[in-house]
Amino acid sequence: AKHDFCFCAYVYFQIKNKEGGKNVHFKLTYPQRYLCSVFEGMRLAEEAIRVILLKARQWGGSTLTQLYIAWIQLFWKEGWYSVIVAQDASTSRKIKAMYSKMLEVLPPWLIDCPDDAELAFTPYEGSQLDSIITYGKGTNITTARDTVITIGTYNNPTSGRGGDMSCVHYSEVGLWEDTDGKTPEDIIRSISSSLLLAPFTIEVIESTANGMGNFYYRAYQAAKKRES
Repeated sequence: AKHDFCFCAYVYFQIKNKEGGKNVHFKLTYPQRYLCSVFEGMRLAEEAIRVILLKARQWGGSTLTQLYIAWIQLFWKEGWYSVIVAQDASTSRKIKAMYSKMLEVLPPWLIDCPDDAELAFTPYEGSQLDSIITYGKGTNITTARDTVITIGTYNNPTSGRGGDMSCVHYSEVGLWEDTDGKTPEDIIRSISSSLLLAPFTIEVIESTANGMGNFYYRAYQAAKKRES
C-alpha cells in the first residue's frame, strides 16, 4: 500500500459512484494512470511535484490529485499539511469530501491506529476550515495522524496556515477572474511562496479550459513550452 499507489487506491480507497448507488473501489482509469505516472515520476526522482493539469470534465483529475495527496500524507509524511483552493466553497468541500469518504473505509491499522478506530476529520483548533484526522468521540478524541487539511476559496484562500503547508491543490483555476486589487497570480503566489522546493511537496494547478488570455491559459502555455 505504501509503495504502489494504484494498488492502495483499489484495495483500500473508495469513492462516490458517479452512476449512483454504493461507493466503489478507486480503480484508476487510463487518464488517471497517466497523471499518476507523472506524479510518481517526480516523486521517485526525489523532485518536488509540480503539475499544471488541463483536464476534461468527469475523468477524475481532481479525485486523483486529492487522493494522491492523501496517500502521501497517510503513508509517507506526517505533519505534511495541505490546502485545497477552488473557485467557491461548494467545490472545495466536494474535493475534501473525497478524502472523507476514503477515511470512512480505510483500515485504521494501516496507519498504526487501533483496529476498532473509526477515522474521521475533526475541526483543528476550533477552525471550520482546518481539519485533522482523528478517532474516538467526545472527550476521547485522539489524533490519528498529524495531518491537517485546509479548505479555501478564491475570495477567501486560506485560514492563515502560512508556512505549515506542504501540498496545495488549486482547482478550476480557469474560472478565477481578476477583481479590483486581486488576481489569480496574487493568490497563488501568496500561498505557494511558502512551499519548499523539496521532495514530496506537491503543487497542482488544475482546470477545465475556459477560453484564452486568462491566467490559467498563460500558465498552462508557459508550462507546455517548459518556460514555467
